[in-house]
Amino acid sequence: MTEEDLLEEKIDGETMEKNYPDAINADGITFSLAYAFDPGSHEDGITLKIPLNAARHIPSHVAGMAVPGLQEEIIYHLLKNLPKEYRKQLQPLSEKTSPLLQAMPEKSENFFANLRAAIKNLWGVDIPLHAWRPEKLPDHLRIRYEIIDAHGNPILANRDMGIIQNHDLHHEANSAWEEAQKKWERENITSLEPDELPERIPLTTNGRIEGYAFPALTNDHEACAVRLFREKTEAESAHRQGMLLFYSLQITGKIRQLRKNIASHTPLNLWFKQLQNAPVRIQAIIDAAIGGVYNLTAKSKESCEKSLARGEELFLPYGTDLLEGISKIMDAWQTAQQMIVKLKTLNKTRPEILSWLLERENDLRALVPPLFPLSLPREEFPNLIRAMRALCIRMERGVLDLPKDRAKEEKITDFSQSYLALKENISPQTSPEKREAIALLEQMIREFQISVFAPELKTAMTVSPKRLMEKIKEIEGMG
Repeated sequence: MTEEDLLEEKIDGETMEKNYPDAINADGITFSLAYAFDPGSHEDGITLKIPLNAARHIPSHVAGMAVPGLQEEIIYHLLKNLPKEYRKQLQPLSEKTSPLLQAMPEKSENFFANLRAAIKNLWGVDIPLHAWRPEKLPDHLRIRYEIIDAHGNPILANRDMGIIQNHDLHHEANSAWEEAQKKWERENITSLEPDELPERIPLTTNGRIEGYAFPALTNDHEACAVRLFREKTEAESAHRQGMLLFYSLQITGKIRQLRKNIASHTPLNLWFKQLQNAPVRIQAIIDAAIGGVYNLTAKSKESCEKSLARGEELFLPYGTDLLEGISKIMDAWQTAQQMIVKLKTLNKTRPEILSWLLERENDLRALVPPLFPLSLPREEFPNLIRAMRALCIRMERGVLDLPKDRAKEEKITDFSQSYLALKENISPQTSPEKREAIALLEQMIREFQISVFAPELKTAMTVSPKRLMEKIKEIEGMG
């Protein structure tokens, strides 16, 4: 399409405004749109102007396909760039775009998930999320994101949303953020005030909302503090840590008793010394007990008081039950460790076996990191014990046939490396859905290890190389 084609095409004003709006309002924030027909230049196509304080939480339907007038062309190019195995099932592509456009909701929180569903409903073709390649769209169809200051001046521009959201903008002058900090941030808090802490705080400039700050009660060592965060996920994580401290300041007597109970559990304390980081591990048990009984998402005095009342009779029994669960994990761990010691003695003249057993010992320690009582859901304790039993079976067989064990390990290595790469790339901008998917992938890999090295133990879920690859590609497709 040329500039002359656009000028010759007769489009009434109402249709033009609908298909090529000057601005989009989402979540109370106005995002301006600018259009340029300048092929080859950086400004060619559509520019979405983003207020500085909205850079970290742009609604997905705004960040994706913001201009209705271009969606049909966008869908065509997306279909055109599909892998051949999917593309050939949708020929002719030109006849598919219009029905798809009609089947798609006008505002989609997840454009590609809805596109996938529409294609499956219309033609029975299921296209996984990882198959889409939006980065291959022509520049004029890819939104150009431009961060602007309070005066509308550009700060940063790019067509890659990841670069925009990961760029450090904290040094930019930001009066709205500074005013919100002065109003809301407080220190030395030992009890919540009557006013409820809001989920988010509008950041305004000249009466217009240009973003949000997310308040949280945070852990400030001796006392709590209210801090503002730019990311909702960061605020939620910090608030949980702050509420752990808040409740611990209210139930000092109960925590003192739980510490005595832990101290009197001699085998558990000896285990902690063996693992090292004993103080951290003990605190993790206390925090896990607090988190299991009290409401860590509470943001008002009323909800905190209700939570404290509920925990009055529950905390110590819950802590006792938690200790019993951890003791069972300890027993399984000690059984595996004793097997390692025994096998080292039996194979003390075989350096290769000794080196391999050291790897397995590291695997065993990795199953119980210092914070595992806090990070591992109680319902997963039995699966952790099962993983330790599987490790014992693996070691028994591995010392008899090390090449066979190495061959089995190769089936798992690529999946483990993919998981580690995905985990390392988690950022404050990572969606809750993607975080959950990565956590599920970890469980799937652990179950796959059991199926490979100790199939007689059975798995807690259906898992296979194909399912693992699909999950990895699905996560990669989440962006």
